[in-house]
Amino acid sequence: MLKKKMGTVWSLALLCVSAVAQGKPHVLLISVDGMKPEYVTKVAEHPAHIPVLLNFMKNGTYADGVVGVFPTLTYPSHTTLVTGVWPSEHGIYANEKFRPMVVPSKADKVTYELSSEVKAESLWTAAKKAGLTTASISWPVTGSDPSIDWNLRGKESDEGGAGMEKVRKAKDADQDTNRTDRSVEVILKDKPNFMTIHLGLTDEAQHEHGPFSPQAIAALENIDVQIGRLMAAEYKVDPKATIFVVSDHGFVAVEHKVNVGVILVNAGLIKVQPLPGDDRKVKILSWDAQMWETGGSVAILLRDPNDKAVYDRTYAALKAAMADPANGIDRVLTRDYFVPRGANPNASFFVALKAGYKAGTNYVGKIVQDTPGTGTHGYLPDNEPGVRSSFFVMGPGIAKGRDLGIVDMRQIAPTVAKVLGVSLPAAKEPVLNIH
Repeated sequence: MLKKKMGTVWSLALLCVSAVAQGKPHVLLISVDGMKPEYVTKVAEHPAHIPVLLNFMKNGTYADGVVGVFPTLTYPSHTTLVTGVWPSEHGIYANEKFRPMVVPSKADKVTYELSSEVKAESLWTAAKKAGLTTASISWPVTGSDPSIDWNLRGKESDEGGAGMEKVRKAKDADQDTNRTDRSVEVILKDKPNFMTIHLGLTDEAQHEHGPFSPQAIAALENIDVQIGRLMAAEYKVDPKATIFVVSDHGFVAVEHKVNVGVILVNAGLIKVQPLPGDDRKVKILSWDAQMWETGGSVAILLRDPNDKAVYDRTYAALKAAMADPANGIDRVLTRDYFVPRGANPNASFFVALKAGYKAGTNYVGKIVQDTPGTGTHGYLPDNEPGVRSSFFVMGPGIAKGRDLGIVDMRQIAPTVAKVLGVSLPAAKEPVLNIH
């Protein structure tokens, strides 16, 4: 019996060695939600103990900043990171779906979840077509993705492909440590050729306490440890693995929120009914123009986009609000600006907020409210450098100490595809010069 077991172990070891010997790549794509590049590239200005990330600058290639998609939100950005195309092409326009008759609340969110909602081919699909195995931990908009062999989503869910039922459930309140625990198990057990991992507590810390806050630094220091663990596990499987560390967006410190819904109600474009018990809560009765808040910006959709009278009334109300500097509105954008930049093609306007202001969700009361010491993203990617995201890569043949300057987020997916040796035809941007 022992001889038979040893023979099985030896056969499995030979298979693993054979897979590496045949030249099948191993690539990790790790996303650190909300990590501004300056946390690493200018660490002296914001001291943090992040030796693993700093090693990427010395022994790998990195960018000073990545210009993201519009809006600079988690779900649209993560989808661009694996498709290489704008939101208008992949179809994920925000984190939450547009529900014009529902007042947004933390308790009632409907987010994009299923991979079938993504209109563009992903790196996982391209990898599967090329005969590679795939895995993903907590990457947005990957529900029921047939191209991901081991797919684990959410804090407690064990949804996914074959083998994931053996990955232990969360016991640790620290979601990033837990996600790393799960990832390490998948890496060592299943040895996927291409794996994506999403770590998120840096985002939560900055929303609550602002960028470069002690809480954000602590979250990043923990993530640095987790990235080190992920790399160690991957190098056990393949010492020649390539590791990418990216982020979806940066962060901007916020002091105020702007309730664009109040502007629309005051203009008669939305009719609401106050609810008893809280004068801030309302029921939406009807709408001609409605907001879709996206952090540092707000999409405005019309019930009938061809109704010129409503279009003109909406534009006039938004421009009038912008004329008062206290309202924190930087620009009111029309389709000729944001559609060519790949933003939501269903919107008639975007309200671009000034740095320091974020979108509120109230429909009655003051247009502007104070919310000091917080942070957000979602601003125009080409107008607000604070929301630029990160790019780091290290591995065999990767240039050491190369600074790429400012790059386009759409370049990342085709660059990963090249390392994997797969084709991603929809991604038209040039690959990054990492070799």
